[in-house]
Amino acid sequence: MPQTEPSPRDPDAGYTEPEHDPTTPHIAQLNLSHPKNYLGVPLAVYADGATTRHITDSLVQTVGHARLGAEELGLITREFEVGSVGQQVVAVATDEFETSTAALSALEDLKRSHARLAKKAPFWARLGQRVYQHYLPADSILTALADCGAVGISNAVTLPDLVTHLTEQNISLTSSICLQNGWELAQQDQKPPVIHSPNGREHPLTSGNGYSGQFQHLKSHLYHVGFVTDPGVDTATLDPTADRWALTEAGSAVAGSGGDRDAE
Repeated sequence: MPQTEPSPRDPDAGYTEPEHDPTTPHIAQLNLSHPKNYLGVPLAVYADGATTRHITDSLVQTVGHARLGAEELGLITREFEVGSVGQQVVAVATDEFETSTAALSALEDLKRSHARLAKKAPFWARLGQRVYQHYLPADSILTALADCGAVGISNAVTLPDLVTHLTEQNISLTSSICLQNGWELAQQDQKPPVIHSPNGREHPLTSGNGYSGQFQHLKSHLYHVGFVTDPGVDTATLDPTADRWALTEAGSAVAGSGGDRDAE
């Protein structure tokens, strides 16, 4: 029978019980920039043997980060069991590779690879698409890009454009998706929104202040699974006016967008 084990308790595990409402998206849990490190977690839970060993052998050393992100995406539960989204991943992956252990071995072959998942391992990219199209922050981003007509590189919008459109739809959700903890977006009459720091200072969307690294990680996830044309960047070097956002054909199809589509 598949086995699970208690949550890691060693100081290096990196897992602490989330304090947020589990029904509310909490993008701060996405501390890893490659989606494979989350897609493999339900397989590690389902497989015979020690779950944490499967994760460190096949995915990533930071078990706690892998667990938090997988939990955020609905792949596992807080109790370290396979979640509803994770059940779909296990079913599709075991149908492809016959066993969860074999599927984990396939993911291990991708370890330390920086290649785009959609090109190097299309099966995992397609499986990732199933996961991210139902994740509220990702769905909100894809829908906003479609609304902006940002389909294909030549029609890309900048980060401030994207945040402005997202803010018009749901300012609270946009703050939680795009900004660091304690930073908030504020709308202005007839002007673009601004970012407020925890100490009350005001920053324009173009300044680069306040954006979260996890938001850029999510962009990388969407890039790897083939939904957007560009990966995320390090927030230390982020220039919002040069941060390009556009849907691929796959991303456009998921967002329900029509019209012309450029090649990636």
